[in-house]
Amino acid sequence: MFQFYYDSRSSGYGMGDAVEIKGAKVVNVWEKNKPSFNCQYELRDNFLEDFDGVLGPSGKGRGYIVRNRQTTTAFLPPDACTPLWYSGSNNEGGECSAFCEGSFCLRLIRFMPYFGEWTTHTNMKLRLSNGEKEFEYDSGDSKFFHILLPAGKYHGRLFKDGNEIEPEEINVIPIGDDPICQDYVRVADFTFPTAAPTLTPASYSPTISFAPTRTPDAIVQIQSMINKRYLWVAATGGFKASSDPNPQTNTAITLEPYPCDSVTSSPFYYVDSGITSPCFLFSNIFLVPTLTE
Repeated sequence: MFQFYYDSRSSGYGMGDAVEIKGAKVVNVWEKNKPSFNCQYELRDNFLEDFDGVLGPSGKGRGYIVRNRQTTTAFLPPDACTPLWYSGSNNEGGECSAFCEGSFCLRLIRFMPYFGEWTTHTNMKLRLSNGEKEFEYDSGDSKFFHILLPAGKYHGRLFKDGNEIEPEEINVIPIGDDPICQDYVRVADFTFPTAAPTLTPASYSPTISFAPTRTPDAIVQIQSMINKRYLWVAATGGFKASSDPNPQTNTAITLEPYPCDSVTSSPFYYVDSGITSPCFLFSNIFLVPTLTE
């Protein structure tokens, strides 16, 4: 007896690789013990390729065991699928599984619309057409579609709330290993209308250069950390420490950028290059004090 079950480790892509059995023989097996899928929701996309025609009902050849859903059989030949009476029944009284006989090759495809982000839309409708048939699939609460399809050329259109919508792109992703049969649908077999890219007009304005904005020079008072005395500037340009704890004149010093090419001292050290052109180094920026009124 073959019995399938849902494994909670499964993801939307399926768990692990497909199981492939070659050269199998089914001898003296009751019809009701042949493989089928029950109506469990998690098994809605499952299918079994019977390449040798040994797992289906008596008298059937090569084909597929699939869930007995119109979304699965929409693009298969008319009357290709026979419901399996031994697969259990759904809420409507129909069988859970069907055996679809034929030389067609089925492949499970995931369609993922992209609207600038992956989580924009649910409850979408995907209308697929192969030129002969057309069928509309419902994503429900999902943001993608899983559809089992035979070979062919398909054109799809996307709808939401009755209005056609155009995503930036629709990713077409085959699920699982390639089928044993070779005539299966490929990614290149699907076309969709997508939103035209937004183009930014080229700018031909002339390039205009502006003089760099100069940061205003800082006006500071310099006080020793230990004796708390202010540095003041004499009229001749010399520096002295004022004994007045709060001097009123000549303590406002303007710090402006100054090239000190010969300075090799570490930051925060005073380098005496002559009292008339002293050079200070503050946080790796060379500055020169000037007398202010």
